[in-house]
Amino acid sequence: GVASARGEHGTCREEEKTLKMAKHRHCSDLQSWKASLQVPSCVTCRDCLGINIPDLTCMASLAKWSQGANDTWTEKKGPCDKATTDYKAKHNSCNTRQLTFELKSCNLDTAMNSSCTELNSCRSDAISARNSTHKEAEQGSASNQAEFLSATKVKCFIRVLKASVARQPGLLAECKALDPDTGHLDIVYPPMPEAPTCSFSVSRPCASEWLTTEYEGKVWYNDSKPQSCTPCTGSTVTPTATPT
Repeated sequence: GVASARGEHGTCREEEKTLKMAKHRHCSDLQSWKASLQVPSCVTCRDCLGINIPDLTCMASLAKWSQGANDTWTEKKGPCDKATTDYKAKHNSCNTRQLTFELKSCNLDTAMNSSCTELNSCRSDAISARNSTHKEAEQGSASNQAEFLSATKVKCFIRVLKASVARQPGLLAECKALDPDTGHLDIVYPPMPEAPTCSFSVSRPCASEWLTTEYEGKVWYNDSKPQSCTPCTGSTVTPTATPT
């Protein structure tokens, strides 16, 4: 995943930094030695077009000096060349890991934004279906209450018809004033669930803020600067607002 790719790239850059320091150390040692290199004092410049070797003794000194200088040069050049080769190989390897990290970051960015957009769309559809169902249920509930009220009063009026003449006026008054409780027919709906948290990617790979977080703020950045960031390809997913 992205976390693994980030870790591998960071570790690689740390190793690259160490190899770069080793390269600088070995090659600086070679350059410093070369800068201090001096031929035997008996060898002089002749019109600056050649050297003047006055005798065989001086030639022997020059030969001995040349052999020693060649040995030392070879001794110092070897570590410099190896450190340079190791550094370049690690640098190329880190660039490959960087590209892998950026590609995976782009894939995650696209997936996150797409998933959040799909989630919000799904929630919006669910809310619409819920509201439609509640509307139908309210209509059914109103019908049930009307039927209950009517049936209750009808039963009351039937009792009036069956009652004695003396009791009918009183029962009729009771039926007219009758106000049955329909609370048991009320529908109680559960509250709307809170919208789930879905984090959209704030900074896309290669954006200024992303570069600061992923590269420029790292301890290895100044000594192991990465190659140019590879921006995400394809269209940017524009997330929709979370429905409430």
